[in-house]
Amino acid sequence: MKPTILAIDDDQPMLWLIAKILKDFNVVCKSDGLDAMLWLSKGNHPNLIILDREMPDLGGIKFLRALRGSGLHKEIPVMFLSSWIDRKFENDLAELNVKKFIEKPFDPTYLVEQVANQINTKTLAY
Repeated sequence: MKPTILAIDDDQPMLWLIAKILKDFNVVCKSDGLDAMLWLSKGNHPNLIILDREMPDLGGIKFLRALRGSGLHKEIPVMFLSSWIDRKFENDLAELNVKKFIEKPFDPTYLVEQVANQINTKTLAY
């Protein structure tokens, strides 16, 4: 069974691109944090969450704080994929135990490698 990745980004073309790049994984795409929380609340448990920083309704950091506060989902590894970073964001990532941040635009091969590393699978070719 393929590992499941939950990709959360309000940019639909970016979600499409992530799903195409990570074709060897089961990628579930959600366009905001609230929709992703609903999906998780239905008993779904992905192997990894790829999260954008800025989204309407429930942004990446707020989503992650809620996730880390949950009993069932707090141990899911999270990777941020975003176009900008600042000192506060860096501090939030460290506080919330985020192991990986990838800046947009990104190298597709690097994304595949980092996803594979995060979920402890062998690297799959892009």
